[in-house]
Amino acid sequence: MELKEAQEILNSHGFPTGKPDGKYDSYMREGLQHFQQATTRAIITAGGLGPREVAAIKYLPKLSPHFSVSEVRSKGNGNCYIRSTLLHGLESLRTIIGRPIVLVNGYRDPVENKRVGGASRSLHMWGLAVDISSRVVNVPLAEMKALGLFSGIGVNRSTGLSSHLDMRHLTGYHKATPRNPSVWFYNR
Repeated sequence: MELKEAQEILNSHGFPTGKPDGKYDSYMREGLQHFQQATTRAIITAGGLGPREVAAIKYLPKLSPHFSVSEVRSKGNGNCYIRSTLLHGLESLRTIIGRPIVLVNGYRDPVENKRVGGASRSLHMWGLAVDISSRVVNVPLAEMKALGLFSGIGVNRSTGLSSHLDMRHLTGYHKATPRNPSVWFYNR
């Protein structure tokens, strides 16, 4: 795969690499870094586009076996700055519950986050949070906590079901862990 082709593919899937000109510059490095953080397949090597990166790029729009770019990219600017650790947790949850997970949203760029009324330090802007359809993933709070997959769990007060999942422990700002998650309730 030519570098220019890789740039075009990454750009079209929410990992901006700048103008597709075949140059490995700071824009390309940044785009590859965001791609590495998102995909569960790639291991980005320093200074180039190796066989693992090419294989992972060819796998797009899939970021993991069951989740694609369209499910987690920002509904605002279209960027896809989601974290693979979160996708690994979602893949594990999907395996445990034995059915697909419907994602309401994942990464939010700052403008989109403000538009939807997200918290000023929302973990969605870090690519570390997703909102899920509790109609499909109807896992009660006690069971979700016991799974030990997520360090933040938001629960819809009216249904008692988890509908926000995050990896807040990865920020360094939160004491919660997957074994001892932060839990909060909200009305919607």
